[in-house]
Amino acid sequence: MIDTTPAADTSALNERIEQLAGERDSLTKERDELSTRVSALETTAKTQERALAERESKIESLERAVKESTLDLTQLKTDSENRQKELQSKLEDNEEMLKNLKEVLTAKEGQETESGAILAAKDKEITLLESRMEKMSKEWEEERNELQIQVQELRLAGQVNSFFSMQPDRSPLLRQ
Repeated sequence: MIDTTPAADTSALNERIEQLAGERDSLTKERDELSTRVSALETTAKTQERALAERESKIESLERAVKESTLDLTQLKTDSENRQKELQSKLEDNEEMLKNLKEVLTAKEGQETESGAILAAKDKEITLLESRMEKMSKEWEEERNELQIQVQELRLAGQVNSFFSMQPDRSPLLRQ
């Protein structure tokens, strides 16, 4: 049976009010805790968002740096390849010039050898001619001396004047 008296109703209502007040206090406390928790989570979320934004900014900066480095690397690679081609061309030109120089030197050595042989032959010929000239000079000198002796003998014999008068200016060697 249910008691329907006003005092019983008031008592039941008071119990119910106390129960509801307890639930309200419990819910208010829980709400305050949840509110604090939400504030903490919002703060954490904002911190995380800032950190994420910083990381995204840093990632974008690094991506730009990577792109720039890639472009620089590509440019350096292109420059390096061009420089390598240029140096290879110069090397080939130098090798060709070296080959030509060797050919010229070989030809020059051949000419020098040939010129040396010709020069040696001419030197021998000059030496031979000089020795012949010395020999002839000695022979002429001896002949001149003999002729002078003969002229002296003829003078002594008195026949020189008549000999020269018959043949004027024939022997300039005899006049000395």
